[in-house]
Amino acid sequence: MWGSTALLLVICSWVQLAELQDKAISAETKVLEMGTTLEGLQWDSAKLRKREGRLDRHLAEALEQVPHSGPVASIASP
Repeated sequence: MWGSTALLLVICSWVQLAELQDKAISAETKVLEMGTTLEGLQWDSAKLRKREGRLDRHLAEALEQVPHSGPVASIASP
C-alpha cells in the first residue's frame, strides 16, 4: 500500500493542482473581463469617430458661410 511519505506527496500534488486550477480560472476570468472592456472601448472609439466626422462636416459648412474677407477667413484658410 502507500507509505506515509508517498501519501503526503500525493496530497501535496493534489493541493498544488487545485491551487493552479484556481489561478488558471482566475486568469481566464480576467481575460474575459478585459475582452469585454476592450469591446466597450472599441465601441466608444467608433462612436467618437462618428461624432468627430459630424463635427468636422458642420465646421466645414460653417466655414463656407463665413465671408472670405477679414481675419477669420485668413485664420481658417491656410
